[in-house]
Amino acid sequence: MRRKEKEIRDKAEMQTVLEQGRICRLGLLNGNRPYIVPMNYGYADNCLYFHSAKEGMKVELLKKDTLVCFEVDCKQRLVKGDTGCGWTMHYQSVIGYGRVEFLETRQDKKNGLRWVMAQYAPGKSWDFPDRKLDQTLVFRLSIEEMTGKKSGV
Repeated sequence: MRRKEKEIRDKAEMQTVLEQGRICRLGLLNGNRPYIVPMNYGYADNCLYFHSAKEGMKVELLKKDTLVCFEVDCKQRLVKGDTGCGWTMHYQSVIGYGRVEFLETRQDKKNGLRWVMAQYAPGKSWDFPDRKLDQTLVFRLSIEEMTGKKSGV
């Protein structure tokens, strides 16, 4: 990282960013072109959990290559200045890489969806009808590496 003073080195601090974030951007490969998709997610035990329809470009790309890049940010605050170069942004962010695994059993899907719901409504208990589980794709991204950055936070 070029700006070492902005680097987040502490894994616990990076985990806090993942716990506080609301949108995770997945970077996938579409042949020789990048494809980025913002998604709701849940974070637990060094994994990110996602839900999706069972078809579409994202799913087709994940079936071809399970290696993905991800980005989550939080605490964004625009800081206005008196000049164009005086403006800045305060934030915390994490960028990382990992592999995706599709969850197949209803129980695994329920567990993954509970982590997604806990991201937005912690402390509540959730259940999911079997019919909906059968219609929903749930996948887990196991984080292999990540880096963090912060500015003004």
